[in-house]
Amino acid sequence: MLPDIDSLALFVRAAELHSLTKAADASHIGAAAASRRIALLEHRFKTPLLERSPRGVELTPAGTSLLAHAKALLAQLNGMEAIAQFGFQGSNALEPQHGTRDDWKDGFAARRVLAAAASIRHWDIARTASF
Repeated sequence: MLPDIDSLALFVRAAELHSLTKAADASHIGAAAASRRIALLEHRFKTPLLERSPRGVELTPAGTSLLAHAKALLAQLNGMEAIAQFGFQGSNALEPQHGTRDDWKDGFAARRVLAAAASIRHWDIARTASF
């Protein structure tokens, strides 16, 4: 089972805000639900991602590794959504960061993003973190 996008976004917020409570508020969910989502991510990747303390949360080495990948995936998905919503009607603001406009029209970049998302299923975050 793939991690869901909302849980990855919550994880990124928690890492950036150093607080699961603030991340939950920013995500418009309860603190208990946020804690459960992070726990499910940790179970999925079979490693702790955040170190919790009364003062907030800090990333573990595995969490640091996941953060970079989660940010990249969320950015690509946001780009895909913008392109799907607004298209290419003469807007230079929607130029893709990688590849050409024709790559996006032909679905090349979209297929790369979906393939990257599918590869997370087989990605062992515990092995990629530097311990």
